[in-house]
Amino acid sequence: MSIIARGRPPLRTYVDTSSPSITEEASFEPSTSWTEHEALIMFLRQEYKGVTESVARHLQRNSDVAWKLIGAKPALVESFRGPVSVTLRLVTDPDDDDAEERLFGYIQCVLPVADALNALDRFDESWLLDSSDTLAGRLNFDLHF
Repeated sequence: MSIIARGRPPLRTYVDTSSPSITEEASFEPSTSWTEHEALIMFLRQEYKGVTESVARHLQRNSDVAWKLIGAKPALVESFRGPVSVTLRLVTDPDDDDAEERLFGYIQCVLPVADALNALDRFDESWLLDSSDTLAGRLNFDLHF
């Protein structure tokens, strides 16, 4: 496993991205141990805003989505050609009583609206579409201004 927690509380979590297996789909195993889940959630809390307890529980139940978030952040930075802030939120369709919660990443950036929409399209084409089979609509991204 390439996730390492170091230091005294608060713990700092690092992901060794030099290991290509961390972002390979084959490494998204649902058998991730509780300790690995905790380290993964700690890492995601450093990279994303809004990782509340309900979001953390959702990510623990959907570890493949949590692992995909690790690869999403660098792809977002590349697509938006600079730093972005992403807030994670669980969303349910209010018109559907049986709707499942879906995780949304709301992207904030400093780009003008038209450029931000183009960057979101680049991200969709370069990363999100490649991950659509694995994610099956359980993780979506949108702009937040």
